[in-house]
Amino acid sequence: MTFIDWDHDVRKNVHPYEYHEGIHADGLFCFVKWEEDNMCNVPTINMTETGRNIVKLREKTGLSVRALQEIFGFATPNAIYKWQKGLAMPTVDNLIILAAIFDVSVDDIIAVNICPDVRISA
Repeated sequence: MTFIDWDHDVRKNVHPYEYHEGIHADGLFCFVKWEEDNMCNVPTINMTETGRNIVKLREKTGLSVRALQEIFGFATPNAIYKWQKGLAMPTVDNLIILAAIFDVSVDDIIAVNICPDVRISA
């Protein structure tokens, strides 16, 4: 997968017809190199659904937001509320801790969408 730096690659060095602009349903914006052969759909994390999963799993295990705050050692519960509302994602290490706390796999926490309208070369 080729990552594109907007300021360097797109504005200065790239011919505009070589890249396809895409806006996903969840508001994510991206530029991907457009090639007809070897294309695959772009997976994106649905942050809202991931947040709902965190709420559901937290409630299923009987934990409060305050309890999670204490487990993680956070000074405030703000990060957890942002995760639950889909405004932010837990870091990878925090996802692993959540999976252990909830006794599920990380895949059970993260909700992934496949965007058929935006494709990248594989």
